[in-house]
Amino acid sequence: MEQLSLPYRIALVALLAVGVLWFAVLRPKSDGEATPASTQAPGVTGLAKDVSKAKGAVDASNAGAAATKAAAGDATATTPKPATAARAATAPKAPKAAKPAPKPAKPGLAADAAPGDPSRPLLADVDAGKVVVALFWNKEGSDDRATRRALRAVNHHHGKVVTTAIPVSDVGKYEAITRGAQVLESPTVLVIGAGGKARAITGYTQAQEIDQAVSNIGGKGFEAKKAFSLKGFAAIADDACKDFSYALDQKADPPTTVPELTKVLGIAQREEISARGRLAKAKATTASQRELKASALAYLDKDAKWIADAQRRLKAGEAPASVFLTLVTLEQRGNDSFKSAAKKARVRGCYTD
Repeated sequence: MEQLSLPYRIALVALLAVGVLWFAVLRPKSDGEATPASTQAPGVTGLAKDVSKAKGAVDASNAGAAATKAAAGDATATTPKPATAARAATAPKAPKAAKPAPKPAKPGLAADAAPGDPSRPLLADVDAGKVVVALFWNKEGSDDRATRRALRAVNHHHGKVVTTAIPVSDVGKYEAITRGAQVLESPTVLVIGAGGKARAITGYTQAQEIDQAVSNIGGKGFEAKKAFSLKGFAAIADDACKDFSYALDQKADPPTTVPELTKVLGIAQREEISARGRLAKAKATTASQRELKASALAYLDKDAKWIADAQRRLKAGEAPASVFLTLVTLEQRGNDSFKSAAKKARVRGCYTD
C-alpha cells in the first residue's frame, strides 16, 4: 500500500467508502426486511392529530351542507314556485269591495212646504244656512210702516240675512212658516233660523231688536253690531232715507193689480214729501253732510217725477208689472250718488249692506 502513489491511495479509499455505503444504506431491501420506524420532530405528532381533527370537522360540515342541500332540493321539488311579475300582471285581480251607498240627504224645511206655498223659497234660504226675517204688516198702519222702516235698517250680514215684507192679508198662504208661530196681528216679525227655530216679535219694533233676534237665532256669524246713536243732521237724514226708500224696497213683494200699485205709489209719494221737508230743514255742519244733503234732495226731486210718471202710465192702462219695473229700475240706477255720500257721512239708514 505504501508503494502506491498518493493519488492511487486516495482513490482506493473512496472506492472502499462507496462499497460500505452500498451495503449499509443504498442496497435494495428484500420483502421480508422491516422498515425502521422514522423519528419525528417534537410537536409534529400533536400537529398531525390537530390536522386530522380539522379534516374530520370539515368532512362533517360538508356532510351537513350536503344533507341541507338535499333537503332544500326536496322542498323545492314539492313547493310550487311563485308567479313571475309577468304572470302576476296578467292574473285576474280580485274585485274591489263595493262602496256603501251614500245615505239619503235629510229633507230640508223647504220640502215641507205644500206646492204653491210662497214659503218655499224662504225656507230654502234657511236650509242654505241663512236667517230669514219676515214682516207681516198692514200698509195703512202707522206702527206697521215704522216697523217696515226698521226692517230696511236690519243688518244683512253680507247676504246671510234675508228680509221680506208680506201683507198680513196673505198670512194664510205662508202656512209652512206660520203653522208653528201664529200671526194674530200686525205688525209681526218672524225671525227663522236653522232647523226652523223661530222667534216672533209682535207690534212696533226697531232694527236693533230685530238684529238681536237674528243674533240669538243665527248664533256665530250673526252677532248683532253694537248700537250707535246719530245726532243732528245725521239722525234726520237717517230717518228720511228710511222713509223715501219705501217704493224701492217693495221690489221683494211687488203689487200686481192697479189698485194695489196705485196705493203703493200714493204712500211712497206722501212719505217722500214728508222726508224731503225734514231733510231740507236739517242743518248740515260738515262737508260730508252737505254732500249727502245735496245728493239726497236731488234724488228725491227726481224720484217724485218718476212716481208721478208711473201714476200717469198706470191710469193710461199700462200693465202694473211694467209700470212698477220701470220705476224700480230708475230708482236703483239713480240712488248711487246719495248712497255713496251717505257712506262718507256714515249715515247707515241711507244704504244697505
